[in-house]
Amino acid sequence: MTIQESTRRLTTLSHAATESDNRYVLHRRLVRAAYPGDALAADVAPGFPIFRPEKACTIKSITIIPGSLPDGTDPVLTAHDTDYKSISFEKEDTAGAGNVAAGTAISTALTTKITGGTGNWAQGAPEAVAGIDDTDTLAAGQTLFMVVTVGTDGVLLPDCVIEVDYELT
Repeated sequence: MTIQESTRRLTTLSHAATESDNRYVLHRRLVRAAYPGDALAADVAPGFPIFRPEKACTIKSITIIPGSLPDGTDPVLTAHDTDYKSISFEKEDTAGAGNVAAGTAISTALTTKITGGTGNWAQGAPEAVAGIDDTDTLAAGQTLFMVVTVGTDGVLLPDCVIEVDYELT
């Protein structure tokens, strides 16, 4: 797109929309990453990279959309008190010394809590990650990771699409 066309579109937008609409259009982004699913119930992902923003940003929401299991069947993952996977999202330490929690951990237990066995997952039904707020930020070039740990025996985590809605700061 030429600079002239970009300028025309931005000018049209600024005259037709509110300031908050303009901010949303100019600053909000959505990125999607594909998690390949597990081969074994005991599989873990100590740091699966989701994305790395081009500028400093605030994470607005994270959503997991389950797909099919590795054998191609539709997942109907039932919550269980001991056989579960916990999923958390962590960001790279700004000093490059490791990871620090970026949001409140959720669990697939297949549940929204690590204990209690509440909640199930179904193919295509979005699961919102709880605990994301305006303090969850990434610096430019800082990587966001998905971390998967296992309960007693674990479960198969299906192929998933991870959607991260963020706003440039």
